[in-house]
Amino acid sequence: LKADIEDVSNPQIKIAPLVLIVFVENAFKHAKDALTKEIEIGISLKITGNSICFATVNSYRVDKSGEVMADDESGLGLQNTIKRLGLVYGDDYRLKQYTEEDRYHVELLLKIKE
Repeated sequence: LKADIEDVSNPQIKIAPLVLIVFVENAFKHAKDALTKEIEIGISLKITGNSICFATVNSYRVDKSGEVMADDESGLGLQNTIKRLGLVYGDDYRLKQYTEEDRYHVELLLKIKE
């Protein structure tokens, strides 16, 4: 586990409660299914300009065809979180999810509300 969490001392910087937890949960949930015994999970949170930058990366399992293995129950928490992000932040957020080799990446950029 690698965590790079910036100390935020400005009380004016706020985020919707529990909006990041689904990404952290998914990183742990899907990393445990990796084919190797050693799994990797990275979590990053930084303030850049007028944005909150959050990212996770985790190892994941790929089947022989190169497809990511997912269980049938996956996706509800993520779908609900994306809906919530849209309701709370409107166009003031960007979410990028992608795979690279045997790693799954999530990058979330939230505009700081004033």
